[in-house]
Amino acid sequence: MVTRLGELSRWNPPETLLENPSHGLMHMSMICSSGDLSMYEMIGYQPFDLFLTTYCAEYMFSDVGGAWVLDEDPGSSTFGRFLIGEYDTDRPEATVDVYAAVAAFLEEPEGRDLEKLLESLQESMDAPVGVQDTSYP
Repeated sequence: MVTRLGELSRWNPPETLLENPSHGLMHMSMICSSGDLSMYEMIGYQPFDLFLTTYCAEYMFSDVGGAWVLDEDPGSSTFGRFLIGEYDTDRPEATVDVYAAVAAFLEEPEGRDLEKLLESLQESMDAPVGVQDTSYP
């Protein structure tokens, strides 16, 4: 999904966004701050919630570490969902539901701040807070 996002964002090669998610921060921030995402969805950014979820997860993997993990605990509220996990060797069971964070973020009105979303994910992962924007000018 992040490579497809790189294609839609016209990265050459599109894998650049997967390899260096912070390069796309300015672009993704601009889209996220829009009140109406339908114009982006019409040109291929659909479903945007999944594109943003995978983008945020890849940003966290490059910044904090970790990997996608499937919640296989039938008693869990996130059972059957992919979460960010494996980022804390002292707490191997720790996970973050990046999709839930993105869904709540997308409910916010126009002017959403992607950096704040990423910082909240860093906090959830007990990582140092601070977003690195390496977007090309």
